[in-house]
Amino acid sequence: MAEIEEWFGTVCNIYKQILLTEKPVIAALNGVAAGGGFQIALVSDQRVAHPGIKMGQPEINAGIPSIMGSYWMSLHLGWSKNQELSMTGRLLEAKEAKSLGLINHLVARDQVVSKAYEVARSFSEKPSVAWKRTKARFREIALSGFDEAFRAGVLGQQEAYAKGEPQAVIGAFLGKKKTNNTNVSRTRIDPGFVVRGISRALSPGSAAGERVSVIGKALIQARFAHREEFLAPPQSQCIAVKRQ
Repeated sequence: MAEIEEWFGTVCNIYKQILLTEKPVIAALNGVAAGGGFQIALVSDQRVAHPGIKMGQPEINAGIPSIMGSYWMSLHLGWSKNQELSMTGRLLEAKEAKSLGLINHLVARDQVVSKAYEVARSFSEKPSVAWKRTKARFREIALSGFDEAFRAGVLGQQEAYAKGEPQAVIGAFLGKKKTNNTNVSRTRIDPGFVVRGISRALSPGSAAGERVSVIGKALIQARFAHREEFLAPPQSQCIAVKRQ
C-alpha cells in the first residue's frame, strides 16, 4: 500500500503548488470538475464557469473516502453542506454552486477563458505588497490543516483498497460495460508531469516576455459504476498572470 501514499502525495502536491505561488491563479471550468479537478478549482484564487457545468466530490460512490476534498470544502462551506456533499457524492449544478460561492463568475461557455484572463489581469493590477500579503494569509489558513488531512486521506485510501471496495466498484463497472459491449476509454494523466509543468510556469523568470501564462491544460476521461456521465472535466485550465 506504499504506492498509495506516493501517488496521493503527488496529486496533493499539485494543490500545494497552486497555493504556494504568489501570482493570481484562476480556474476556468468547462464541463465537469469532480474529485481532483474540483479540488484544483477550490485552491485557485477564483473560479469562472458556464451554465451546464457540474462540480463536486463523488469519491465516496467509488469506494474512496472523501477526506482531502472535504478539507478543501471546509474552507468554503459550512459543516452541514460539506457533510452532505462529502457523504452523498452529489454533484452541484452551476446555479447552486454559484449560490454557495464555489463559482465566482458564471458566463457563457465561449466566454469562460476570456473572463478568467480578465479576472487574473484585474488581480495583477492590485498594489503588489497588499496582494502578496493578502494571498499569503489565505495560503497560511489553507495549509494549516493540510498535513493532517493528507495523512488521514492516505490512511483512509489504504484501508479502503485493502478491503477491496474501490476495486469492487471498478470491477462491477467494467463488467457491466463488457456485458453491454461498450468500449471504455481510460486516459491516465501523470500527476508528476502536471506538477512539473506548474512549477516551471510559475518559477521566477519563466515566460519572461509574457504577461499572461496558461499554466495547465489536461484532458481527463473517467467513469464510475454508479453513473453514466463523465466525472472529470473534458477541459480544465489554470491561468496565472505574471505581475509587473
